[in-house]
Amino acid sequence: MEHVKTILKNGIRNINLVAPDVRCSSRAKERILSCGFKGLTLMEGREWKSDSGWCNMVCYSSKDEELITSHLLLMKIIGPHCLDSRCAHDFYHELRTGDVLNISSKSLMRRLGIGSFYKTRSIIGSFATSGLFIPVEGEKGRRGLIPYYYNGSDVRILVIRHLLSLGYEVTFSPTLIKARLGSSFLAAGEDIDSLNSIQEQVSKILISPQSPVINFSGIRSYTLSSFLSCNAFS
Repeated sequence: MEHVKTILKNGIRNINLVAPDVRCSSRAKERILSCGFKGLTLMEGREWKSDSGWCNMVCYSSKDEELITSHLLLMKIIGPHCLDSRCAHDFYHELRTGDVLNISSKSLMRRLGIGSFYKTRSIIGSFATSGLFIPVEGEKGRRGLIPYYYNGSDVRILVIRHLLSLGYEVTFSPTLIKARLGSSFLAAGEDIDSLNSIQEQVSKILISPQSPVINFSGIRSYTLSSFLSCNAFS
């Protein structure tokens, strides 16, 4: 529970456990409550809390994946948008396996044969609130969608997912991922020049493909596997 201690150390006393279904977050809730943290408020749900007094911690779980996915596609996508099940499945597959940090409504519309650009954007918006994807903000207001259920190898998605599981609020650019937890800020990326260009006082983390890189710029270096195994950053 090091990540919960780090959240409390940053002055946050309210944690919102985010998952598509409470079956996915119940185990994390039980573990946190068993630690006996004082003055801590826990809530569970799909909805993201924007209040600065809260931190949103995504609880990833493969429990009941097929059942939960099918239920949410039916209730949040197929019903509200009057889509047939095959179209909804194709939409979900495209979002989950494609470049979800650079979603193009127009290219999705062409590939899936949906005749309205605005309908496509509306469906993407519904996926952002369905619990099957977590919205993250990018440059110039561009929104990315991080899949809740994921078994791919995209480094940026894996790094963002891990930071979300630790309670960080995340924004992204083509070369950097920036994250905030209360008064704590960090930047992570695979490009050391981009990290060196940051002028703000933030913790800088280099994700190295094979072995940690020795440098003298105050940048911590991790392999992807070692980064994903860290339970807290300070």
